[in-house]
Amino acid sequence: MSQRIGELLVAQGLVTDQDVRDVLVYARQRSMRLASAMVARGRIMADDGSRALASQHGVPAALIKHLDGRDHTLQGKVPATLARELCALPLRLSRDGALVVCVRDPGPGAIVTLEAATGRRIILAVAVECLLSPLVQEAYAPSAVLDEYDVDLDTDHGVEPSDLDASNLQLVDLDDHGVDKDFEQSGERRASPAFFPVGTEPGRGPRHTPPGPFAAIAPPLDPPPPPPRRTRTTNQLTALSGVPPVAQARTVTLDPALVALHAASSRDEVVDTLLAYLRHRFQAGVVFVVKDGMALGLHAFGNDLVDDAVAALVWPLSQPSVLRAAVERGAGYVGAPGDASVVQDRFFRLFGGPPDRVVVVPVKIKDRVVNLLYAHGARNATLEAAAIELGTLADAAEEAFVRIILDGKTS
Repeated sequence: MSQRIGELLVAQGLVTDQDVRDVLVYARQRSMRLASAMVARGRIMADDGSRALASQHGVPAALIKHLDGRDHTLQGKVPATLARELCALPLRLSRDGALVVCVRDPGPGAIVTLEAATGRRIILAVAVECLLSPLVQEAYAPSAVLDEYDVDLDTDHGVEPSDLDASNLQLVDLDDHGVDKDFEQSGERRASPAFFPVGTEPGRGPRHTPPGPFAAIAPPLDPPPPPPRRTRTTNQLTALSGVPPVAQARTVTLDPALVALHAASSRDEVVDTLLAYLRHRFQAGVVFVVKDGMALGLHAFGNDLVDDAVAALVWPLSQPSVLRAAVERGAGYVGAPGDASVVQDRFFRLFGGPPDRVVVVPVKIKDRVVNLLYAHGARNATLEAAAIELGTLADAAEEAFVRIILDGKTS
């Protein structure tokens, strides 16, 4: 029987027995996997969790550099429905043409199912779910914005009306280019990301590479092309409300935004309207989704930022931050950034440094926070006045989400 993940992390010196007991409680309360909960609580790095899972299952570990350097042209090799079901993401082709796929559960069933669906030999790799899941959602639901937002239209939220053949694994030489370089073995240090994870706050205890060749993923046959830019579907606000469609770079004032939310018939329209208002009223802003005790960045603007700078990145809400303050209050936060933390400091570097004052407003469905709207640098208004308007818009977004849920149940 394979060793439990908590026991492995303790044996590797990454956490203590007390850490395991404490985080188990946190994980059970949020229906999270232990390795992901360890990352969310800042006990370990995401790569450490992936290595431990690799040691547990006897498959390669997909590290951050492998996920970041994946061949995006291979996404179509795995059917979208199956990819979401297994939380599976193609990474690259091995030298002999096998498809390397990262999954959260590298059990016998996964490899059999994937080989049947793809008609190819599969090499499984594993990564912690909190790192892998946002990438799978982004890759296989690029136009379903709020699917990434964890707003499930099949759930009313209180509204009434895994046999793996080890011989398949191959050792490969690591080179000095891109994702195939093992920074731990070479003695170099990987540059810290500007925002978390793609990492989370550094964990306690030493970095550790488990015995065996499981950290190396086979290189691609050819260098992968740059990832495709994400596109959004055009909304239908003109036909519904007379308000022009809200494109990603457009702005909209409060009253037209409220009209658009009242007429919105899809989650995309709600999100686009929120972003358009943020662009109108603030110099910088970010739209987050809240899931499993973490805030996932989706849209951003300011300081020449683009969505890709924050997409699929994770901000653990267990760390002191303005985001956690808004979630704990269940209400808007207006003021100075407050307590510093590694993740918050790195976040503010995206904007050239911390602003004097910020605003964070939660969007809720009933009593559950599903989104966070962050902004600073109010235009043509005081920050307090802009925060009040943003709160009004968040309330209208909640009403729109509830209405869309109910409409979905009756259609």
